[in-house]
Amino acid sequence: MAKKALSIAIGAECTRVCEISYKKNYKNKSIRVYRSLTFDTPVNLVEDGYIRDKAAYGELLKSKLKTGKFKSDKVIFTINSGKIANREIIIPPTNEKRIMDIIMTGASDYFPVDISDYVISYQILEKDIGARKDRAVQKRRSRKERKLAKKKAKQERKALKKRSKTEIIADNLEKLDNQALGSALNNNEDVTKADDKQLLNRKQMRLVVYAAPTALIKNYYSFAKLMHMDIISLDYSGNSSYQIIKRQQKRGTNVFVQMNLRDTLISILREDVLVMQRTVSYGLASLLETVMEQPCYRLEDAEGAMKLLKENNLLSPDAADSLLTPGRQEAAAALEGLVSEGIPLSIGRDKEATDTYAKATEAVALAVAKSATVEATEAVAKVVAKSATVEANEAYAKATAARNIRESLHILCNSISRMLDYYKSSHKQIDIDTIYITGCGVHIKGIEEFFTTEIGIPHRLMDKLSTVSARRKAAHFRKSPGEYLNNIGAVIQPVDFVPLEFKLKKQRRSVIFGTIIFTMVCLIGAAGTLYISITDYMHAKNELNEVTAQLEAMPKLDGVHDEYNRYKEELEDLDKLVESTASRNDEIKDILAEFEKKLPSNTVINSMMFEESGVKVTMRITATDSKTGANALIAKTLKQLKSIHYFGENVTVVDSVISVEDGISVVTMSVKCTYVQ
Repeated sequence: MAKKALSIAIGAECTRVCEISYKKNYKNKSIRVYRSLTFDTPVNLVEDGYIRDKAAYGELLKSKLKTGKFKSDKVIFTINSGKIANREIIIPPTNEKRIMDIIMTGASDYFPVDISDYVISYQILEKDIGARKDRAVQKRRSRKERKLAKKKAKQERKALKKRSKTEIIADNLEKLDNQALGSALNNNEDVTKADDKQLLNRKQMRLVVYAAPTALIKNYYSFAKLMHMDIISLDYSGNSSYQIIKRQQKRGTNVFVQMNLRDTLISILREDVLVMQRTVSYGLASLLETVMEQPCYRLEDAEGAMKLLKENNLLSPDAADSLLTPGRQEAAAALEGLVSEGIPLSIGRDKEATDTYAKATEAVALAVAKSATVEATEAVAKVVAKSATVEANEAYAKATAARNIRESLHILCNSISRMLDYYKSSHKQIDIDTIYITGCGVHIKGIEEFFTTEIGIPHRLMDKLSTVSARRKAAHFRKSPGEYLNNIGAVIQPVDFVPLEFKLKKQRRSVIFGTIIFTMVCLIGAAGTLYISITDYMHAKNELNEVTAQLEAMPKLDGVHDEYNRYKEELEDLDKLVESTASRNDEIKDILAEFEKKLPSNTVINSMMFEESGVKVTMRITATDSKTGANALIAKTLKQLKSIHYFGENVTVVDSVISVEDGISVVTMSVKCTYVQ
């Protein structure tokens, strides 16, 4: 069962909290959000990631968590600070346990600062760059080439099945010889620069290394201690964003624009691998400030400005027309019709102002224009236009405000365009599929059409997060999941900044804990062994006492041994008597049964005489038909008698008389059967 943890993203303007299911390695499993909370951060309490007044902010956070019924004391912080630096590096393939040692060896080259004042961590972007490049090359192959390669491989497999084992072995030996010859030649030749580059690109790991000030990391550890919370990990906002957006779209090359309050994070992903990530110092707050600076809207806070952007499409070129009521739009159309008929409407303004007045005129102008003569219509139009001066000025001011808002957002569009141009300069054969807009900007009406028009690449709003589900109590998350990207991504695979002294303390704690566990196991084993020994001893002692009591209770056996010996001698004498009187004639019954079983059916035994050495038998044998001769009868009878195991081959004919009665042979003979010794 997944444990619950608090994922907190502290910003200078607002703080977002999620109570979320947590496991060490989520992979592709679903993430569940139980509760969510967003509140404004008081001014000057947080600056560039640092919590300046821990006590004041801690009291505020405690009250908000208590109100929201957050119960977990396990916490994951996401830090958004310009003090955290990152570098992308490439290293040879190595065991993950040794990666940190390799990074620390070259850390001073990656970051030209005093490394002792920073906490270093990393994330693996790609474990094998060569494999990714091979996949890219494979995708660029035409469909026809893939079909031909598949067909050729199939034909080779069929041909291989038809060949004999001798031919296959010979071909393999030839290939081995060719490979050995090729390697010998390569050792004597210089490797070209292209081969060097290919060898460098293959089988290498691509990492992103982060360096965060130790003071910043300790700031959060001390704050967690003040709040009586247990820190699971500390993550960087850029990594948090990457971990969640790479789950959203795993095909093609896509750009994710995460618009935050103070900045915008732009990430380019190919498949699910981060290729490039940049932070632009333009966020939603800059856009809201531009909106509030426009006098026509009369807005005093950012909340009203955000509401205006949600309800009205101020990013469209026709934003001024959209602000007119239906009646004013109808009146404007009517007055423009009068102008097209040749009726002059000059009232001492230039053409642009006149058009603006016309668009702002009330619907009554249309009714008057339709019911009056041309002269009356011209007079009425002049009066209406003069009386609409205030409203016309307001409409003109709103049109100017909309233009200023679009120009403000052009700063972000230009930054995205420059980043895409830089990417395309080194990846000319790869096209951008889609740009996804997420974060706080997804609720701005018409923002996707504006970006699509300005940049020229299709834009989509990422207003839902796959593999993430939310309970009903997480109402704010369900309404705006894009604002909680950093909270969600921090639980997947965080950077996990840990100060050196905390690492040492954790190691000492682990050693002490391991020693205690080992000692406890030894004590438990010794106690178990001692218990088993004592139990066996007591059981053996009880058995000994029982046997001793039984022995003492038994009567004494004086003279029993002598009586046993006497009976034994008598038994031996009886056995000798039986052996001396034993004879094969004791088996007469079995011998008679064998005779009855073995002899022919037309045999009549006249007499039998049993002796110590054997049996003498006189018998009369009659053939079954005229075809059977006397000699055949005698041979068959002797064969049957020899099959009796008591006699074996010890069967001889003593006397025989042959006669013929009614054409049938009759044999009368005497046979001696000697017992087998």
